[in-house]
Amino acid sequence: MKVYVVWICSLLIALAAQSADVAKTSAKSAAQAKPVATQMVDAKISRGAVLTFLNESNKIFLEGDKGKPAEAIDYSSAAGMVKNWLNFRFLEVDTEIDRGWYERVYKMLDYLAKSKSFIELAKMNGRLKTEEYKKVLNNFNEVSKRFPELLKDPTPVEKKKLEKLREEKQKWELEKKREKAKSGSIKEDE
Repeated sequence: MKVYVVWICSLLIALAAQSADVAKTSAKSAAQAKPVATQMVDAKISRGAVLTFLNESNKIFLEGDKGKPAEAIDYSSAAGMVKNWLNFRFLEVDTEIDRGWYERVYKMLDYLAKSKSFIELAKMNGRLKTEEYKKVLNNFNEVSKRFPELLKDPTPVEKKKLEKLREEKQKWELEKKREKAKSGSIKEDE
């Protein structure tokens, strides 16, 4: 019996040491990595693609997906897409829609996703008569009504700001072209 206890203790100590090494490595990697929120993605998207995606998503929210009501994952997926767009370097230039509008859309979708998840869980657990459930359901329904209104009128980027952003994009594109020319992947006169 004593041998068994000693063996378990030594196993636990070994696992703890291994976990500490993994934690140190993870912490070091995290410290060296650039925070996701500050990374800018060199991708391009159009205003039409944004509005089509959001309107199609809203249609799924209202009508359901393949005969089933929309689920929390539908809202979460749409929120994730908008959050991804917020990392695009020239989002406002490419779509001519103000960044603040995207942030409002994201916040609404994120709220709807979390609320829908709560509602689904309450249904599974048979907790439909609680005050908290009723409150979340009412708020969910209210935000669901406001979401299509937000989509109807995207906030345009102010003219001066848009001009400045266009200039920045042109400078950035020119710099990228020069870098490619230096590396020999394209000719400088292209």
